[in-house]
Amino acid sequence: MCQEKLRDLEANVVYQGVTYTVAQAIYETEKGRIVAEGISRRSGADAPNPQVGIEIALGRAKRALWNKINHKGNHGRMKG
Repeated sequence: MCQEKLRDLEANVVYQGVTYTVAQAIYETEKGRIVAEGISRRSGADAPNPQVGIEIALGRAKRALWNKINHKGNHGRMKG
């Protein structure tokens, strides 16, 4: 787990269309920032409910961010 003090955590929808939604999560510390994206795709058989796609994309972006922060290959280094 990253042991630096959390300075800023942000998650936003970057794009929302008929078929898919893209969200971005940003984790900012004193050493730099890590950015991750999450995508949700709506099947043609699904009822059109944009809120579901937003929640899925945001959750995937946050999960991808968590994986980047805790990736063993990171060795505690962050790119600024």
